[in-house]
Amino acid sequence: MIPVFPNFKKVEFSDREKVESFTHNIQPYSDFNFISLWAWDVDNQRMISTLNDNLVVLFTDYITNKPFLSFLGNKKPTRTAIELLEYSNTNSISPILQLVGEESVRNISNKNLIVTPTRKDYDYIFSTTDLISMVGSKFGSKRNQLNKFRSRYPKAFLKSEILGTSISKKHIFSILEKWSIQKRAEKKDDSIQEKKAIEKILENKNNSRLVLSYLKIENEFIGFSIDEILPDNYAMSHFLKADYTFKGVYDYMNNEIAKQLYSLGVKYWNWEQDLDIEGLKVSKQGYNPIKYLKKYSISYKQQ
Repeated sequence: MIPVFPNFKKVEFSDREKVESFTHNIQPYSDFNFISLWAWDVDNQRMISTLNDNLVVLFTDYITNKPFLSFLGNKKPTRTAIELLEYSNTNSISPILQLVGEESVRNISNKNLIVTPTRKDYDYIFSTTDLISMVGSKFGSKRNQLNKFRSRYPKAFLKSEILGTSISKKHIFSILEKWSIQKRAEKKDDSIQEKKAIEKILENKNNSRLVLSYLKIENEFIGFSIDEILPDNYAMSHFLKADYTFKGVYDYMNNEIAKQLYSLGVKYWNWEQDLDIEGLKVSKQGYNPIKYLKKYSISYKQQ
């Protein structure tokens, strides 16, 4: 049972059904997705509550790790925002609500509140049919990389299955380690947190909506992804890692995974936000998203 604000509880797997009673009735924002909320809470810092029939989450910033509040829902949004800001001000929490979705801010009306779009937090939404066909000049460079990869590695093979049915944790972590070594060389490695999050998912047996895709060349595992099938023809991308010394590997994987997801009824694929990280931004924009799930911050006007 999720408590009523200002009471909170830690995020536990047993909260999944209740959290999804909120998230499955609104656009699939990545931050509030239950698997993301639960798996990435590797330090047991995230807390949940309800207020005015909205879901409230005490997050920690993805970069700075500082706490802030957010909410999901469209019930009494102005009152909800004010109550959360007042609580933040008296409890040494950031005085700015973040990651608030478009539906939640649409009906906020108060001259003392500032609602600001935060582009770095927008979720990228892709069409699986676009990523399968890659038609037109806008996909020209991706199509070229895909064709070159297929030509270089004709024995490449990607398979998708329900998570936990055959591939072992050892193979997944061997791919993650290769990726980590490459990123460490670039001084960009953050694989420790990711490994902990993946371990939480792999240790849980209730993964019927999670699809694991893995890429092999000959007998070598070189890439994997974990995606979640959601309502309304959506899927959420949770992890995608590969040994990118194989040029074009991500173009190949995204094309093949899109085929697998489409076969499962997925039309829209959420790749989460870019956090204003230049490499992520360039990479995601290069695949031509069909739309964004917009998010906003809410704060008081300066007096």
